[in-house]
Parts: sequence; C-alpha cells; structure tokens
Amino acid sequence: MTSLSCFAVLLCVAISHLSTPVSSQDHYPPGWWDAPSSLDDFPVEQMDNKTMIIVNPWDYLQRMGIFKLMVQTTQGYFKSWGYNNTGNLLWGLPLQFGWQMTSGRLRDMAETQGCNAKSHCVSPNSWWGDMNYYLSVLPFLGALNAGIFSPLEYPMYITPPVNVSDKVKQKFCTSIPECSMNHPEVIRDWTEFFERVDSFHHSSSRFDPDKDVTVALLWKAHTTSILRAQPLFTQEVNLLSLPERKFGVGWALLVEFIAATHFQTNFNNTAEQQIALPPRILKSDDRVPFIPDFTQAQNRALLAINFFHSTDVDTEGLLLKFWRRAMCSPKGRAIGRDLLENLIDNPWIIPKKLFKLLWGLLIYPC
Repeated sequence: MTSLSCFAVLLCVAISHLSTPVSSQDHYPPGWWDAPSSLDDFPVEQMDNKTMIIVNPWDYLQRMGIFKLMVQTTQGYFKSWGYNNTGNLLWGLPLQFGWQMTSGRLRDMAETQGCNAKSHCVSPNSWWGDMNYYLSVLPFLGALNAGIFSPLEYPMYITPPVNVSDKVKQKFCTSIPECSMNHPEVIRDWTEFFERVDSFHHSSSRFDPDKDVTVALLWKAHTTSILRAQPLFTQEVNLLSLPERKFGVGWALLVEFIAATHFQTNFNNTAEQQIALPPRILKSDDRVPFIPDFTQAQNRALLAINFFHSTDVDTEGLLLKFWRRAMCSPKGRAIGRDLLENLIDNPWIIPKKLFKLLWGLLIYPC
C-alpha cells in the first residue's frame, strides 16, 4: 500500500476511536488549498500534433489536485454522509498521501534524482509514491471513464517519470486506453465505484438505500489497486530499511483486513486514526515497539501491524482467509471494526481477542 488507501491506510489500528470530532481546518492534507481545483488548472499542450490536458503526478501538488477533484466532484452523492462533505469516503486517499509527504516517504530513496524530503515532488524511487500512483492516477482515470467529470475538451495525458529506464516507465500507464489495457481489473473496479456514485448523483432521489454497497465497492477497488501494484515494485521496496520494509509490506496486507470490515474512510475517521502513523521513515536501528522518538500509540500501531503480517505469513494466508469469512455479515464487520480500532490500547492481547472473535463468528456462519 492503503489505499494499501486508501485508504490509504492503517486507519483502523492507528489509535482507539476518539469521541470528539477533529477540526477539519486543522487536518487538511498539506498543499490542499494550493492544489488544482479544476481541470482548467492543468496545462494544455501539443503532443504529437494533438492537444492534450497534461497532468504530472510526479509533482506533489498536481497529484494532490487529482485527489481534490475526485473529492469535490463526488460531494453531491456524499452530502448526507457528513457535514460539508466530511463524510466522503475518498478523503482517505489525499489524507494518506499528505502523511506520506510529511513523513518523508515520497523522497528519492536511491538518492539519484534530487527529490528530497523538502521538495514538492514524488520520486519514482519511492515505494510509497509508486504504490500511491495506483491509488491516485488509476482511480482518477476510473472516474473519468465513469463520466464523473464533464466531457473533456481535450484528451488527458499523464506524464511518465523522467530520468528512468523504459522498463520503469512501463509500470506507469499514461491514459485511459493504456491503463485499461495494462490494468483492466483496476480500471474496471474504480469505474464501477464511480458509476454507482454518479448514478445516484443524477438520480431524482438523493438517498442511497444501501450505503454498505458503496463502501464495499470502494474497498474492492482499493485492494485491487494495491494487489496489482505490489508485485511491480519489489526493487523499490528493497531500497527501504528492513523495519520500514516490514512496515510497508505489513501496511499493504493490513489494508485487506481493514477492507473486509467496510471501515468508512471519511474525513474524521481518517484524520483521527492517522495520529498514530509513524511520523518519519523507519531506520535500520529502530526496534518496534521501543522507538524513543515515537509516541506510545505509534509504537503500538507498528507492533500490531507486525503481528498481523507475521501471523498471516506463518499461517500461509489462513488468518486473512478466516478473517474474511468472519466479516461476511454486518454483525461480524461491526465486531471486526471495533477490534481493530481498539487494538492499540493493548496490542499484546491481540492473539486472545482475535481467536475469540474468529471462533465466535465461525461457529455461527453467515
């Protein structure tokens, strides 16, 4: 990853649920107000004798801009989900991307391109930035494909990374036709999510009788993006320190556990849970859960992530399989969300709680 989102998206294990809503003004992702607010804010250029709208996702503000467009354009559907569009499920994506920037995870880990932690750029040598490409550009193209935006005056072109090999460039598709050909399942799932949102937006009824379907479609697209992206960036993940690599791979897996609970990645939920995300890249000498410049919540979140990853590996995927089965009903998903949201209080009792949850739900299958 989460969106491995986002949904981005260690959202459920980050901290225990807070009862007081966060102030949205304090928690907008960095650069939100400076990012493009409409398609007209992107440059129009001639390419191969064609006029194209150019989006450069390797510029932090432009990538944040495509998140902003998706959040703004879908607010009609999510109006009843929360005040001032705070209930929009897409908030998990830009908030997660903003955390990646502030924590230095978008910088050039190979130190060959000059994209450092203080630059407003996203390096193709950043595993986090590369994974996020599949949770930003591809959802955006899925939204375009679903007709969320007004008909474009010109075709959209996504700028590939520069100063990289052709082999690396091939990992990043640049248009709807190319992405649909290279990653059909990702474009399909995001298109399906945005088509549902758009159908209600243009309907005479503003009420969605089954919001859970929308949440499920979002998580399906989110996990499809992560599962498609992860095998492409093994070289990039190996640039990370061992503790950071374990965290990143554990994050990608944990998204699947979170997705099964249908956790709502709205503004308040996401901003609250991100408090316990690690504020910097983990170093080789960091020892979880005893990192002195991290809070207790941040150390505990890392411990919980490591537990889920190591247990799933040790059981050869059975933990996730059983978890998904237990989450097959609304009751099961509610219990699962509560368990994940409160694990941070005492991650040492995860095995006991997890066993009790799975056993109780499996003997009463859906």
